[in-house]
Amino acid sequence: MSPGRLARRLLAPARRWQLARRGDALAAGHRPVAGDPPPGPGAGGTVVLDLRERPLDRYPYSLGRLLFEGGYRVHLRVRSERFGRGDKYGRELLALPGLTVETTRRGRPAGVPDGDPARILWITEDPAADVPDRPFRAVIRLRYDWAAAPAGALVLPFPLHPDHYRPAPQSRPLDDLAALRARDRTVGALFAGAADPGVYGSGPIRETFHLVPRAALLAALEGRPHAPSPLPPAESGNARSALHAALRRQGGTTRDRFVRPDGWKIGADEWLASLAEADFFLAPPGYRIPFSHNLTEALAVGTVPITNYGHLMRPALTDREALLFNTPEQLTERLREALAMPVDQRRAMGRAAAAYYDAHLAPAAFAGRLERLIETAEATPPTLYLVTHDLPPGPVPAPPDGRPA
Repeated sequence: MSPGRLARRLLAPARRWQLARRGDALAAGHRPVAGDPPPGPGAGGTVVLDLRERPLDRYPYSLGRLLFEGGYRVHLRVRSERFGRGDKYGRELLALPGLTVETTRRGRPAGVPDGDPARILWITEDPAADVPDRPFRAVIRLRYDWAAAPAGALVLPFPLHPDHYRPAPQSRPLDDLAALRARDRTVGALFAGAADPGVYGSGPIRETFHLVPRAALLAALEGRPHAPSPLPPAESGNARSALHAALRRQGGTTRDRFVRPDGWKIGADEWLASLAEADFFLAPPGYRIPFSHNLTEALAVGTVPITNYGHLMRPALTDREALLFNTPEQLTERLREALAMPVDQRRAMGRAAAAYYDAHLAPAAFAGRLERLIETAEATPPTLYLVTHDLPPGPVPAPPDGRPA
């Protein structure tokens, strides 16, 4: 075990205590938010999330949010609601419309949410603990060792960034993906995001997953053909996004360019619209684990990802909806291929990228797979795997071309 991983394990109890104390200072008692889940495969059903052994951080939030977006009502069982209020994602989960909360401890009999037990799914880290003896529709084991999930297992899709699920005064860009996908593209390829070598430079991405890290890929592109050209900021004015304004200010033909914002950051409120300006998006690995929200977001708006971890997606990305590479040399070739690609072919790949999202990553797709798991699972209880930033204890699938130099 690495020193860093050992330190995190030893400090975990103190971290949980710290979050609980911070939560105590923030709020007490659940204040329900009115609202119903949107239509989806889970419509009419309730999911009990029995999560008493894990802080309410970004991972339970992602699970709860995708269940809600897939049509389910959510009932949360936690040791203390305050345990989640010290984390921004915990607060987002507790603000989920229609959420009901039960605070409990191990050994205390579990309460049962209102409704027909035959429409209730019980998701728990420990099915043998104290799930009530009721005729629930299903009891599902929740596991975090996602890299060990067998082929065909149900793994929660790595979601869009939580900001994009947050309710908006009018409508969210997420609610009209069709309009973003139909948008006229104005730039060939885009990269935007953090790339600090101290965070994205090495560590588990190379040592555990055998991938070239984000910072190393961008550094290797410098001085090569098709290196990203810096894009200075510009006033948005009447442009449809800050990125669109910056491209207009730069002038010239931009469909044959690979650009990167220079000295400015695309705001969360414009991020999906900005992604939809590009035919292609460079989606290198994230921090600690390869998965990053921006790959999912690119697929959602029909922007073709250029990535070196497509083999870790479930199902694996193919050259139908993505441009795949392993080494910096291959990345240079993929960029050359992308920028030389005819517009009709780019559009076809964009449609395939959007179709992949709809079939495998969208909340409705996840809810549909959950429903099928319940109907067809041979194991008792069936298992749902949740992707976290915890490093997998065992081996992970190697890149198709082997370990990079």
